[in-house]
Amino acid sequence: MSTISCPICQSVQSRLLCRKQGMDIVQCQQCKTAFVHDIPDGKTLESLYSEQYFKSDEPSIGYRDYARISEQKRLTFTKRLKKIERLCPGRRLLDVGCATGLFVDIATSRGWTATGMDVSEFAIKEANAHYTGMFMVADLMTADFPTNSYDTITMFDVIEHVPQPLEVLSRIADLLSDQGLLVIETPNAGGLMAKLMRHRWPYYRPPEHLFYFSPTSLQVALKKSRFELLSWNKSVKTMQVDYIIEMLQLTNPVLAHILSRMSSISPVFSTRSLNVPTGSFLAFARLT
Repeated sequence: MSTISCPICQSVQSRLLCRKQGMDIVQCQQCKTAFVHDIPDGKTLESLYSEQYFKSDEPSIGYRDYARISEQKRLTFTKRLKKIERLCPGRRLLDVGCATGLFVDIATSRGWTATGMDVSEFAIKEANAHYTGMFMVADLMTADFPTNSYDTITMFDVIEHVPQPLEVLSRIADLLSDQGLLVIETPNAGGLMAKLMRHRWPYYRPPEHLFYFSPTSLQVALKKSRFELLSWNKSVKTMQVDYIIEMLQLTNPVLAHILSRMSSISPVFSTRSLNVPTGSFLAFARLT
């Protein structure tokens, strides 16, 4: 045990989980949140999200080709938005960490007044060039938004990147209307994949990923930020087989080889789309 203070519950009881990229990842023994000890400064973190993050040859960070998977993401995002529409009657949306803007584009096409924000200048440039909606390069903590200005705020694969999750959640609480909806997607550090793979779990990716939540530990953070967790479910994304093979080459080379052989026998198989559990979860929360 060490005396590192947990950023979520302030407990000083933690244990070392693993060391990646020269950084210690520890887990709080009270709320079970895992986090990077000695988080880099803000400028260092923002510098990660350049054009290379979205077109990366480095498998330990970013995407090999974000634009390539946009149509697969469109199917996934459309299903998510339909569920959000059943939960939230309002139509003012903010997508935090919007990347190149696809989710905002889909929401706009379905009648939402949708805004996307990201710290990546490259991502917002791509969003403005290819999609409809309002986009801005901004940090949520310093952006000048009025209180109670959104009915839904989404954070897909974002909260694990931020150095101050509680502050971010509290800021979101200020921006949401009464009974506003927050939707978070993040890797499930309490899931079976994480438990089986332990230090080899591919989502342990500092300095890109700084916090690692389970549904239980995220609920602690949400409660401290004036939210009630309504529900959560396993994240399922639509992916083509050839992209699945690329991802499995990093985590399960044997299965990647099997799928690759199947694709070589039947080239049509490689372009099929499958609904794949990703090892992440989707959480739906409402202001209390």
